[in-house]
Amino acid sequence: MPIKFNAAIFVLAFSLILASPVLQAQNPDGQVLYQKHCSACHQTEGHGGIGLPLSQDKISRISDGYINRSIKFGRPGRLMPPFQHELSTAEIQAIVSYLRSWTDQPSPEDNLTAVKGNAEAGKTLYTKYCVRCHDSDGSGVGRGTGVTLSRERRYAIMPAAINNPGFHASVTDQMIRDTIAHGRAGSIMPSFSQKGLNDEEINNLVAYVRTLASTENTSESDIEEPAVYRIESPYDFETTVENVRQTVAGNNFRVFPDRYLEQGLSDRAIGLKFIH
Repeated sequence: MPIKFNAAIFVLAFSLILASPVLQAQNPDGQVLYQKHCSACHQTEGHGGIGLPLSQDKISRISDGYINRSIKFGRPGRLMPPFQHELSTAEIQAIVSYLRSWTDQPSPEDNLTAVKGNAEAGKTLYTKYCVRCHDSDGSGVGRGTGVTLSRERRYAIMPAAINNPGFHASVTDQMIRDTIAHGRAGSIMPSFSQKGLNDEEINNLVAYVRTLASTENTSESDIEEPAVYRIESPYDFETTVENVRQTVAGNNFRVFPDRYLEQGLSDRAIGLKFIH
């Protein structure tokens, strides 16, 4: 039986084959992108470690716009890189949508209304209430927390660097105000409304926080301290590792991750399966 050739069907099928990469680029998979670019620091299910935890409660309180801008601009000088040159607008939004799927709450609207306050009055309040965690320059390396030996055990992670240019490019005045007023669930950031600060005082704090924005794009190469210390150990490998582990834990630091370097930072890198 002779085979009839339908040119129209052939052209349509060939066009779909050519278009499939384009369609994939226009409809990227947020979960795949998150696992590739984000899970090493934030972990597969957002539990955090090197990066901040991305809990359902936290996601429900922050807007898609803030997440989008945070991915885009990153946190210069910190571990969070900017992805604006690595990921397309559609890919960043796909990650945002994937994170939003972790909660049944819709994204809060971005309130772009500027907060008006007295920065000088806010500085006095900042010194009284905020320096201990966020430090005088807003770097997050406060006294009794952060990466110092005196860090309290209840501080699982460093407080946010609220002087970071990426933070200021991502956050709105109203989000800063809401965080100060109501605190941050799942962290030790308290509600200062409950501590007795009135609306005017909170506005003054917001105004002062905005003055902390750093214009320097600090990189790891700017750090004068050596990145690696080489010390000869008189013990065998296993004993040396255990001694280091105990010393690190004894100084209130966390051992993360507990695996060999070639295995990667995330559980996905060593082929573990997660049950949801």
